[in-house]
Amino acid sequence: MFLVFLLIGFSASSPYVPIGKVMSHRITFKIKNAGITVDGSFSDLKAEISFDPIAPDKSVLRASIGVASIKTGKDMRDRDLQERKYFYVEKYPRIKMVSKKIKSLGKDRFTGTFDLTIRDVTKEVEVPFTYMRKDNQGTFKGTFTVDRRDFGVGGNSIILSDDVKIFIEVTTK
Repeated sequence: MFLVFLLIGFSASSPYVPIGKVMSHRITFKIKNAGITVDGSFSDLKAEISFDPIAPDKSVLRASIGVASIKTGKDMRDRDLQERKYFYVEKYPRIKMVSKKIKSLGKDRFTGTFDLTIRDVTKEVEVPFTYMRKDNQGTFKGTFTVDRRDFGVGGNSIILSDDVKIFIEVTTK
């Protein structure tokens, strides 16, 4: 099992001022294991934002999550996921995402092309997301699916699904 997330960050070379500090986040995932859906989450998000909804192509979204913060409701499973067969947290402590291209799909909807790095593998992923602003807060929400085997997480398995569905919600101020 594993999760990926939308990690949003600020580039020092960006001409945009960061939208603000991350106030809250929810990074969760779902994967089938032996026919049962397992829910999990990560809590260690490092993120800053340089996002312009008017000119999203000028935005930079970059962040990482600490793999050791994984929680699935079972401590033994969480420890197992940190081992070499899955995330190998000792050697690869963080999952990273960096935007390559962001484009508007109209009215608060966007899609981003990201380089996602898990373990020592980087793959390009497409992430559809929304951005809603209310008062002094902005909320990003996105959902996407990745194949865990593309990143060498868990190897081949007849009981563990290849597809992992990821849900992201990040609120900034």
